[in-house]
Amino acid sequence: MKQIILKGLVAVLAAIAQISTGEPLPNVVFIMADDLGVGDVGFYHRQRTGEEPVIPTPNLDLLYEQGMRFDHVHAESLCAPTRYTVMTGNYTFRCHLPWGVWGSGEKSAIQPGQKTIGNVMQEAGYRTAFFGKWHLGGQWYRQGTDKIYDGSPWGKEADQIDAARGFAAGGPGSLGFDYSLTLPGGIQGPPFAFFENDRWMKLGSDSVMKPLKWSDMPKGCKLGSKGAGASLGDSNYDSRQAGPILTQKAIDFIGREKRNPFFLYFCSQAVHHPHSPPDDFFGKPVKGQTHSELGDMIVEFDLQVGALIRKLKDEGLWENTLFVATSDNGGLALDDTDINGHLSSNGLRAEKSSAYEGGHRVPFVASWPGKIKPGTVCDKRILVLDLMATLYELTGRDIPKDQARDSFSYLPLLLGKPDAPFRDQAIITNGRLYQGKQLGAKKMEDAVSVFDGKWKLIGKWDVQSKGHKKWAFMNGTISPVALFDMSDNPLEDEAKNLVRNPEYKPRIERMIKQFYTARDTEETGRTTPMEY
Repeated sequence: MKQIILKGLVAVLAAIAQISTGEPLPNVVFIMADDLGVGDVGFYHRQRTGEEPVIPTPNLDLLYEQGMRFDHVHAESLCAPTRYTVMTGNYTFRCHLPWGVWGSGEKSAIQPGQKTIGNVMQEAGYRTAFFGKWHLGGQWYRQGTDKIYDGSPWGKEADQIDAARGFAAGGPGSLGFDYSLTLPGGIQGPPFAFFENDRWMKLGSDSVMKPLKWSDMPKGCKLGSKGAGASLGDSNYDSRQAGPILTQKAIDFIGREKRNPFFLYFCSQAVHHPHSPPDDFFGKPVKGQTHSELGDMIVEFDLQVGALIRKLKDEGLWENTLFVATSDNGGLALDDTDINGHLSSNGLRAEKSSAYEGGHRVPFVASWPGKIKPGTVCDKRILVLDLMATLYELTGRDIPKDQARDSFSYLPLLLGKPDAPFRDQAIITNGRLYQGKQLGAKKMEDAVSVFDGKWKLIGKWDVQSKGHKKWAFMNGTISPVALFDMSDNPLEDEAKNLVRNPEYKPRIERMIKQFYTARDTEETGRTTPMEY
C-alpha cells in the first residue's frame, strides 16, 4: 500500500511540473566511470594523434558526435571525494573527511541535513535509481547484535560487520533513491556483494556471507585486497560479472519506469582495479579485445553506455532524455595500457590522485535530442559536482540556501544560450603533488588546486599535526607550489611554472585568499548563487 501511495504522489508531482513548464519532464541518465581518463575515450585519441584509437570506444564516440562535449571539466582527484561532491553539490570540506577516501564501514559522508541528488529529483516528481559503486560509507550492524558498528576503518575488523543484514542506514535507500543496486565499496573494497534496496542480494541460492579466499574465487575473478578480514563477501561473488549485473538491473529499471520521469545515476565499476573483464558483455566479446585488462575494461564501459542508450531508444525514451557520461577522476598510467600511442591522460600532466591536470580533468559529454545541438563544444569550466544545481534549474526550482552550496548550473551552457553564466572560480580539495610515472618523481604530499579565470594555483598543505582530518583541514595553511596560465593548450599549459616570478606575487596572494574565503563558508555560506 505504501508503495502504491508513493507512486501516486510521484505521478501527481510530475503532472504538476509538466503543467507549470508546458513540456514533459525529461528523463535524466548520469553515468560516471571509475578512473576513466580523457585519453581513454577514442574521440580524444583521434583528436590528439590523427589516428584510430588503440582502445575503441564507439558508443562514447557517437555521443561526442551527436551531443555536446565539455573540454574543461574537473572532478576531485580521487573517487570517493568526487562521489560526495556529486551527491550533494558541496566541496568535500563540508563533510567530516575533507580529503582522502573512506571504507564501507566508516561514518556516512552525507551529513545530517544535506540533501542528495536523489532527494532533489524525488521532490521534483521523479522516480530515482542508483546503480554501482557507492563508496560513501554508511552504517552497519555489529555481528550478533542490534548495535551499530562504530565506523572504524574497514580492514582487520571486517568480521565484526553483519553485512548479511544490509545497510542499517546511510545507503541509497535512505538517501533519496527509490531503487538501488549497490556495491558499497565498489569492485575494489568489501563487502564484495550486491545490495538491492540496501538489503543483501544473494548471487546464488547457496550464497553465504563469509571471508573470501583468493583460492576459492572463480578463475579470472579478483578481489581488491588479500586477507580474510579484508575480503568479506558473497560466496558466489565474481568480479567479472559486476558490470553485466549492474547494467541488466538498470535496463530493467528503465523498462519498469518508462511511463514516469526518472533519474538514473549509474556508477560503473569500470575501469577501477582489480581489472577482471568478462569474457563477453551481452554476447559481445570483451576479454582479450585490447592489449591489457585495463583496456578491456574500457571496452566494457563503452558497451555499458551503448546498452543503456539502446534500451532508451527501444522504449522510445531517447528523444526526451538528458544523457551524460563522465568520470570520477583522471585515468591510470599503466605500462601495459599506455603503449602504441594510447595515453590515459591524453598527454595531460600526471594521472589519478594528482593535483596536476591529469589527476582531475575528466571526459564529459551530454546528449539531449532537440535541446542540445549535435557536435557542439563547450570550453567553459564546469565541475562534476555542478550536477545538482543543474538538476534544480532543469526542474524549475531555486536552490535552497543551505543546499548544493558549491554547485553551479551548466543547463544554460547545455542549451547553447548566448551569454550563459559560467563558473569562473573553482577549488579542488583532493589532490597530491604527484607527478606520475611518466614524469619521474613521486611527491605524495596533499595539495589543493585553485582556479580563477585562466589561472590555476597549486598549493601544498602545511597541515597541523594534531586533531582529526576535518580539524587539520580547517586549521591548516597552504603554500604556493605552482602557478599556471591555462589559457592556451591544456596538454602544455602546466609546463611553465610562474610561481617564482615576482610579477605574479599579487596574483598568488589573491588566489590563496580565494581558497581561505571559500573554506570560511564551511558553516553557513555558499560559493555559488542560489538562482540563475
